[in-house]
Amino acid sequence: MEVALQIQRENPSLLSAWRSRGAGKIIVRSEDGSSLLQISDRARKAGIRTYGVRDAGHTQVEPGSTTVLAIGPASESDLEQITGHLRLL
Repeated sequence: MEVALQIQRENPSLLSAWRSRGAGKIIVRSEDGSSLLQISDRARKAGIRTYGVRDAGHTQVEPGSTTVLAIGPASESDLEQITGHLRLL
């Protein structure tokens, strides 16, 4: 919720538009963690907020590995330019 409040302060119309369209989420799959970092860099360069989740290493995943990347909110066309090459999960 803290991120939503920060976005609300920075760009209230963006968050409002996202919420009014149903607060949609699209889940795609990347084959490796390094591509997640590249996608994150592209999104940030485009001015889109990102948040990476790093694994604690309690399973077979190496500790500190980025396993999830949240991008947005942003327009569908902006997201498509960054994640359009990835397969839906």
